[in-house]
Amino acid sequence: MGAADGGAPTPGVAFEEAGGDSLAIMEMVFVLERAMGVRLPLERFHGGLTAVEFVEEAQACALAVRAAAPGQQPLIFLCPASHGDSPYLAEFRRRCGDGVRLVTVDYPDWRGCVAVGFGLGSLVDAVCAEVKVQAPAGPVRLAGFSMGGMVAYEAAVALEAAGREVSFLGILDAAAPGARGPEMAPEGAPPDRLRAWWWTIDQLRAARREHKLTRRLGRLAAAPCTVSRAAPLLRVIAGRAARVTTRPDLASLGDWTGYYLAELLRIAACRRAIPYDRRGEAKLRAPTVLFQCAAPHSDAAPDFGWSLVVEDLTIVAVPGNHFSVMTQPHVASTAALFVAAQAEVERRGRGDNQWLDKAKGAEFAAEGFGEAVRG
Repeated sequence: MGAADGGAPTPGVAFEEAGGDSLAIMEMVFVLERAMGVRLPLERFHGGLTAVEFVEEAQACALAVRAAAPGQQPLIFLCPASHGDSPYLAEFRRRCGDGVRLVTVDYPDWRGCVAVGFGLGSLVDAVCAEVKVQAPAGPVRLAGFSMGGMVAYEAAVALEAAGREVSFLGILDAAAPGARGPEMAPEGAPPDRLRAWWWTIDQLRAARREHKLTRRLGRLAAAPCTVSRAAPLLRVIAGRAARVTTRPDLASLGDWTGYYLAELLRIAACRRAIPYDRRGEAKLRAPTVLFQCAAPHSDAAPDFGWSLVVEDLTIVAVPGNHFSVMTQPHVASTAALFVAAQAEVERRGRGDNQWLDKAKGAEFAAEGFGEAVRG
């Protein structure tokens, strides 16, 4: 964990004080995971930790991974957005507190995404495999943010078809398959190709000043790797990486290139599946709650198309827009509404129809909570 000037870490100085940000935390976790050979929960790492505390926290997490006993809170499988787990989802899990136990699903990495036959079904398979391991019997609860909303819905369809009961489906600002949803225009993106080149150069200059050049170059390098002609070469690299043990870095794309390549390939897989229209099929029976931001696409249906594919839909308004709903200052309100809505669905399943009584007594940052629940 280097200082903001790229030097050695300063003992006793917190990560954020040294100039680190949330993506730099992810970079640090990448290094620790590679060194320790274990997946580390992002919610345990934050900018207030020093370099020594980072390592100590990682060691404690590694020891606890297999020793952790399941808690008594409702277990919800959370399907993340296209880039997978992230610091903002870690903050969302922290804000949910003891109300629920969220397990973030691991999607296939770039090696899995370049495999022959990879598609939306591969992401759904990852969810179902996680469910089979952690909840082999009983009701299943699912949630998904952004692209993960479609993945969670398709997983719910697959689980119901297999005879499992899905007792809760939480959709965090995502559209139903084939429908318009949140406004997803890139923030600050230029309108034409010539301006895009200048914009990219400016971004690289800024990244160099901020010591984030590796991250930015990783994103740029990932884009051309998504063309179909690159897939055979990437499969060769993936196979070589699986065989190399002494210097795996020589057979790897690097942390950030692999990270962004997986993101782009997952998005492409979901876009290929979007034209598939489920409206002629039986609707999903699972109680579904759509947590909807206030900035939908201009062509979007009021419910993002979910009433066409699910039987039981409730809409809860959440603050912010698609890019800010999971960040400060809105994440606390989003988490509180999520926990309260899930609890209400549980009560409703037991025959108690008092809608969000507990939530109405809580203090939320969202304005006008009296009008937050629609449906």
